[in-house]
Amino acid sequence: MGDFGRMVLAAAMLATGDAAAAERCRGPEGLPQPQAEQPLVPLEFHRAAAKGLGCVLPADPAGQTKQRKGAAFLPCLKIGPVAIGDRMTAVEELLEAPDRITTLDDSVEQRAYFVRQRVQPLPYFIVTYLDGVVMAAQLVGPPTDMPLTFSSLSLGDSQQKVIDVLGQPARRCPNTARGFESWYWPPYPFAVDIGDSKVVGMKASVPVERDR
Repeated sequence: MGDFGRMVLAAAMLATGDAAAAERCRGPEGLPQPQAEQPLVPLEFHRAAAKGLGCVLPADPAGQTKQRKGAAFLPCLKIGPVAIGDRMTAVEELLEAPDRITTLDDSVEQRAYFVRQRVQPLPYFIVTYLDGVVMAAQLVGPPTDMPLTFSSLSLGDSQQKVIDVLGQPARRCPNTARGFESWYWPPYPFAVDIGDSKVVGMKASVPVERDR
């Protein structure tokens, strides 16, 4: 498997599945509009009424926001302490040893880490590594005792807060077996899982170019 193939594999957790599943996706129709303008936090994705959704970058020394092109949003692809592009050693200094390891090929593996807290069941991270570098991350489960956020969003937050922070999603894809929808904001490579009108999962991956 070549490097591009591995990147696609690492980003697969953001895919909706087979063609039939993709056909069941729908747009934002029926969802409420954003209600409360949220503060723009550096290194997070946020919706701005005049500009739409984007990654908020720190200001330069002159006090002006830096204008970058391409993958300028990479610094915002972070869930809790896990950022896309981190080394495995840095992740495991924070999350400690994995609870499960799944080898996907000779260079790609997924590692699961439970979030230790008193309330059961435990939330957990699933992190996909390519040659020891984070290529995709996912946080799933009930609310966490400690703050573990993606762009100011936490497990258990309302779907209205998701819309207030990120705006309405462009695409909503059902996971009928698990009882939630995955919300997407292309071209950004992240998703938020919504079940019973609340956040039950958050995902992010490296950007992957599609075949033309």
